[in-house]
Parts: sequence; C-alpha cells; structure tokens
Amino acid sequence: MIEDNRLLLFAAVVAMLLTAQMAHIYVKTYSKIMQTEISVSFENVGFTGDKFLVSIVISIRAGGAQISPDKLQYYLYLNGKYLLQDLIEDIPPLEPWEEVSINRTLIIPEERMFTIKEAMNIEKWNWRVSGSLFTQTIYGETLIRFWSSKTLAP
Repeated sequence: MIEDNRLLLFAAVVAMLLTAQMAHIYVKTYSKIMQTEISVSFENVGFTGDKFLVSIVISIRAGGAQISPDKLQYYLYLNGKYLLQDLIEDIPPLEPWEEVSINRTLIIPEERMFTIKEAMNIEKWNWRVSGSLFTQTIYGETLIRFWSSKTLAP
C-alpha cells in the first residue's frame, strides 16, 4: 500500500514537472511569436533619373524571447496594385527586446511603371507593404505576419 502511494506520488510529481516544462515552452514560444513587432516606415518615394525608387525602413523588435529570423519576405503595393516583392535573408539573431532596422531602396520594375503613371494621373499615392518573417519554433517554421501603409506622394 505504501509502495503504491509512493508510485502514485512519483507519477504526480513527474506529471507536474512535465506540465511546468510545457508551460515554459508555451510562454517562450508566445513571447517569440506574439510579442515580436515588425514595422515599416516609408522614407522617400520618387524618380531618380528614369527610375522610380521607394525607400523604406523595416524595424524588427524581438519580444520577451530571443528570435533567430530565417528570412523576411514582403510585397509592395500602390493603390492596391502589386508592384514587387523582396526577400531579406541576412537578418541577425535578436536578443529579448532588441531591435534591428533594415534600410531598403526598391526600384520599381519597368513593367510596373504603368501603376506609377496611373497614380500620377489620379494623384493618389496609397502605399502598402505586407509580408512575413520566417523563424523556427517547436512547431517548425513559423510565420510572423506584418503590414504597414502610408499615403506619400513623390
């Protein structure tokens, strides 16, 4: 009888420890995914010679856990129309609450210049960036989605 109680007590302690470990992993994953902030600021748009350039700054701020981004992929739109996509693969690991800013100057492809010309004609300049940061968690590859928009004329 006493041996049965010891075995039951041992099983209860092991179950408690496993539950505590899973709660710790959950909180760590939550801090990594839900508390990571990604923002995009539009710095400048306009012609340089015959090319139309869009300068943006992407800021990634880790939450309460370290994050090691694999890549960041995003899409640029003007007035709801797709212009281009970009991929950033060289993102340093971030310690908790650390922030990194990435400057990008995007050249609008010639085949998308009709959207720029249309915006000039209607005088409407609603920019939008949307994308995903890819990182590894206990669940495998996990995406942290983000978007940002701004009205900015050249």
